[in-house]
Amino acid sequence: MTHLATQLASRGIEPIVICLTKKGRFGEQLEAQGVRVIAMHSRRRWDLATVWRLTKVFRVLRPDVINVHDRSSLPYVFLANRVSGKRPVVFSCHGLLFQEESRPRRLEQLAMRDVRAVTAVSDQAADEYSQILRWTGNVEIIHNGVPPMPRLPHLRKALRAELGLREDVFVFLAVGNLNPEKGYEDLLEATSLLCRKGDCRSFIVLVAGAKPNKTYWESLSSRLHRLDLSDRVLFLGYRGDTQTLYSAADAFVLSSRKEGLPMVLLEAMSAGLPVIATRVGGIPNVVQNQLSGLLVASALPAELSEAMRCLLVKDFLGRQLGDKAMQNVASQYGVKRMVSCYLNLYRREALPTASHSPSLEDIYKSTKPRVVMLGPLPPLTGGMATVVANLRGSTLASRCRLTVLDNGKTTPEGRSVLSGIVAQIRLLHRLAAAILRQRAQIVHIHTCSGFTFWRDCLHAIISRLLGSRVVWHVHGGGFDEFASQQARIGKVLMRLALTHASAVIVLGKDWVGRLRAIAQRANWRVVPNGVPITTGKVDNQGRKPIFLFLGNLGEQKGVHDLVRAAAIASRKGFEGQIHLAGKETEPGQKELLEKIIAETGCQSQVRLIGVVSGKAKDRALESADCMVLPSYVEMLPMAILEAMACGLPIISTKVGAIPEVITDGVEGFLIEPGDIEVLADWIVRLEKDSQLRQRMGDAARVRVRESYSLEVMVERILEVYRGVLQKTLT
Repeated sequence: MTHLATQLASRGIEPIVICLTKKGRFGEQLEAQGVRVIAMHSRRRWDLATVWRLTKVFRVLRPDVINVHDRSSLPYVFLANRVSGKRPVVFSCHGLLFQEESRPRRLEQLAMRDVRAVTAVSDQAADEYSQILRWTGNVEIIHNGVPPMPRLPHLRKALRAELGLREDVFVFLAVGNLNPEKGYEDLLEATSLLCRKGDCRSFIVLVAGAKPNKTYWESLSSRLHRLDLSDRVLFLGYRGDTQTLYSAADAFVLSSRKEGLPMVLLEAMSAGLPVIATRVGGIPNVVQNQLSGLLVASALPAELSEAMRCLLVKDFLGRQLGDKAMQNVASQYGVKRMVSCYLNLYRREALPTASHSPSLEDIYKSTKPRVVMLGPLPPLTGGMATVVANLRGSTLASRCRLTVLDNGKTTPEGRSVLSGIVAQIRLLHRLAAAILRQRAQIVHIHTCSGFTFWRDCLHAIISRLLGSRVVWHVHGGGFDEFASQQARIGKVLMRLALTHASAVIVLGKDWVGRLRAIAQRANWRVVPNGVPITTGKVDNQGRKPIFLFLGNLGEQKGVHDLVRAAAIASRKGFEGQIHLAGKETEPGQKELLEKIIAETGCQSQVRLIGVVSGKAKDRALESADCMVLPSYVEMLPMAILEAMACGLPIISTKVGAIPEVITDGVEGFLIEPGDIEVLADWIVRLEKDSQLRQRMGDAARVRVRESYSLEVMVERILEVYRGVLQKTLT
């Protein structure tokens, strides 16, 4: 965090860097730039003398905020801070944990009790550290930032002369310590494969990094000689002159098997180098495949080798990728932006120095809403889990003090009633602890029909008793039917739960009309679902179009109608593929669907591809040419919005809030539920007319960007929060 410390100093903040052991190279660099560095000189893992020395430092310095950047330092800071007088502690999660570091440690989990805020460089790092350290609060994502890294001709010439490299030799550069998670064996294998092809220009691979792992270095050295790559791959050891390395290189290669958000990747992109990197950690969030770099699967040398060959033979591609990479890093991963995020966090968490107590109005204007959000999270699938995960990773997390609690089903199928009760008691305890710890002003409950709603009513009661306002967020297309089927006492309880909430969010105007009869006096608010805007689809030219269904395999989703429509479409000349992605909500649904596919003779055109989530779902959407969801009951399905964000035309039904999103004939086609003949006609038409697919897909993306993006949804939710808090003050 040398960039953070030096930039803070330039903004009038006095950063003091404390190293538990010795100062090291980075400490010396910081001192050379005027930053004070203090070394504790600890020589063993648990060193009470270091705790005492750290206590004295805290007492003398009296820091406003303590920012811990190393997990192993947490217990020392916890004990010293407790003894010297508690100061706000911020913990920052950087790279992903190695296998030997991934074991939970009780003392570190205990130390997290004194942590006020947590940051991470990527969503993956946030999830991993939260699980290991049992952190249930919000994690603010602050991406690493780098300063401009210009490539200088004289540095290029000097290093090439030092290494005896001609100007026409193409140089691949890899930077990072020689540890197993860096996947250097994959880089060696990829280089060997590239050499065997023999149709490329002259090239060499430079690897710059220290050798802390003797066993791993010996295995790499052995592999280097076995593959006869001594003249193709040079291990330079540790180099502090990274700008010289980037200047001399023609491309950057990152073969890691595990990463958070590596600084060297950002530096290489800032230098305008085309990058080849693996799809691990937060890398796919930075590198857009084929736009600002080339992404390959980890531990697949053949794929890495092909990407390296692509840059060797296509000079124009390297220039395009490098220019785009430099632009992206400058706009999104600059060091000034990173420092501003940390500085805002420090100011928010620092101990107040004002001599007077602020009024309620002052608090409302100057602080962020304190919110505890209850909802299911991945790996659970479904629209509600996707919404909650998207909100947790959005700017909502930085624009209010947000804690997200997973209330999804965590117990295995077939579990006993007792284990289910215990799980619910634990969830109640976590909710109460989060409300009290954060002094939550709002508890935002994502709910749907069935047991979930009644369980969430108990959560609402606990929240109100602890002084928080309750915001309901209703999902699921069958909620109105669920309400109408309740006995008289059930309807009374539902009315009380919704009326006494501060706000009830539904996904479309149509649903306000449907549900208002349940609770006339409830504060109904419309907040349509929102999705992140993707960068685009993969190039699907050269193969038959794919029509994707994304939902559960229940009959209400219209999946049976879709199979029968596929049979009709086939007789009308349909030659594409229909992929059915989803899970069973009841046993036997998949078997019944397979039987219908066999009876209609669609085996060659209809494929069941199972449950897709996370990156698998992203790949399914990117590979598709059209989304088909012929549901009988819906609110506002996330699958449709995600498909539109990917630029897919939609074929769906006139149910729920879908007609509010899709204009028939503009972003797609709308049909009546169960109209199989018309469904088949639209499938055939979109398969045959690629220009119509493109036109509707472009319109769909524009529609989502303007009205249904994640940021639009965040603004609407914040408006609900502000209304709740303003009403509280008045």
